[in-house]
Amino acid sequence: MQSWNNSGGSGFSIGPRALTPAIKNIIIANIGVFLFMNLLGSGIDIFVHYLGLNPELVLTRLMVWQPFTYMFLHGGAMHLFMNMLILWLFGTELEMLWGQREFYRFYFITGIGAGLFSVVPYFIGVLTQGASFAPVIIGASGAIYGILLAFALTWPNRTVYLYFIMPMKVKYLMLIMGIITFLSVGNQDGVSHLTHLGGLLVAWLYLRFHGNYQNLNFNLKQDFSRIIDKIKNIRFEQEGDQPTSSRPKQQGKNSGWHKVENSAVPNPDRTRSELDRLLDKINRVGYEQLSDAEKKRLYELSSNISHHQPN
Repeated sequence: MQSWNNSGGSGFSIGPRALTPAIKNIIIANIGVFLFMNLLGSGIDIFVHYLGLNPELVLTRLMVWQPFTYMFLHGGAMHLFMNMLILWLFGTELEMLWGQREFYRFYFITGIGAGLFSVVPYFIGVLTQGASFAPVIIGASGAIYGILLAFALTWPNRTVYLYFIMPMKVKYLMLIMGIITFLSVGNQDGVSHLTHLGGLLVAWLYLRFHGNYQNLNFNLKQDFSRIIDKIKNIRFEQEGDQPTSSRPKQQGKNSGWHKVENSAVPNPDRTRSELDRLLDKINRVGYEQLSDAEKKRLYELSSNISHHQPN
């Protein structure tokens, strides 16, 4: 049996809040399964055979549970540690924003969808060639990539630290990860990049078409336009000339990046305090129990914090 570990390879640093219920339960379940696997000894191959994701067995023997169970199996301690660490770092605030039930729904739909996406090449191979190579896939990385994308789409201007050293806005980090994942599909390196790509795709579709998340604060085209204008401004300033642009000149400290409105900039401490109060309420009673005014205010506060992160 060949086993592929669909783990992610990047390190991240971000300040999480307390361990939330859904994330705690997911971490406990994954650690429990990992410890049980290591107690099986030689029986681990049979365990992975039936519970890992084998596209051939899903299609020919109707082992339809595998796109769910593969998420709880990991190929090593580091594989498990990285997935659960990223889940905790990036998923905590999402669960506080969405509520426990919605977080579970997103996590499992993304993970199962990523698994089913990985079955497609085998199915195509059977139709076109009569047979196809079918490695066994294990790990929660499809769902983890979905969590990363959801975080980036919700708070695109948050700063994270790549390998705990290099500051980078999370939207650009996800863009780089998406490109690398896409270009890596097909590599025989023991990592199921197709599952990662499936996690990103399913997460985007869910967030795009799910009623509560159609107005996500994310516009790469606009961001790239701002970057180009910034580069032009720097170049012309060095030459002593003024740039020619169809965009009105923006005033203020962050000229070229963010438009500064006439209204006063919100007090960061007050904004964070109000956001914490709403997140605590979500953690107690769930997102659905917020009033329409509170939901609207929550979105405004999240946007304010993301837009006022230091560059």
